[in-house]
Amino acid sequence: PDPTPAPPPPPPSTKQELAHAGNESLAPALALVTTVAGKHPTLSLADAIQLAGIAAVEAAGGPAITFAPGRRDSWAHAPEGRLFDPRGVADPAAALAAFAARLGMSLRHVVALAAVHSLARWWPGPPVDGGRRGARPRFSNAFFRGVLSGAAPGDAWLLADAETRLLVQEYADNEAALVCDYAAAHEELSRLGPRPRPAPPPAPEVGVVALAVGVGVAVAVVAAGVVAVAAWRRRRRRRVL
Repeated sequence: PDPTPAPPPPPPSTKQELAHAGNESLAPALALVTTVAGKHPTLSLADAIQLAGIAAVEAAGGPAITFAPGRRDSWAHAPEGRLFDPRGVADPAAALAAFAARLGMSLRHVVALAAVHSLARWWPGPPVDGGRRGARPRFSNAFFRGVLSGAAPGDAWLLADAETRLLVQEYADNEAALVCDYAAAHEELSRLGPRPRPAPPPAPEVGVVALAVGVGVAVAVVAAGVVAVAAWRRRRRRRVL
């Protein structure tokens, strides 16, 4: 028998997010990450998910991203399983810009984050960039090329606005620019959640400690001398009287 324990099921509150088409095939990945997080009590599940995402992007040939721990687990989820939903919105581009502003991010960075759509659907999702099913995907500008070619009709609204259309066109034409912007955007987004512990005050240097001790001893010696001189003078006055 296989000694490896079966991974625990994902929390019930994640079902709605996992059912979203953008999170297709991520249930096995979440189960695996949950198992890993369970073996490391000091690591929250939120941190483990963030770390797994960074590792996945790098394994797919994407940029290296600095990991910042310190998230707290929360089972709250966004409506419809997504943070931003353009469906039923009169002006999706304006709504996306407002969403970016709430996060404190630029619209450029928020659009760049869409590059991972093909990676999120991979395990074991449909072929990526013409590859075979189940083959390791490659981080690329395929999503933006797909939007321009009409292969991603659900995201065609990005072309209806002049600013977002320019970004889609730029990333489709210049993968190097996308990689640079995506790395900055992912790290910026990942730092919205951590609450790092305050750093302890720096320990004083040895020279400072020695100086403080020396000053303290000197003050004590002077004080003792003053007391001794005052006592000697009192005794002398008494003898004179």
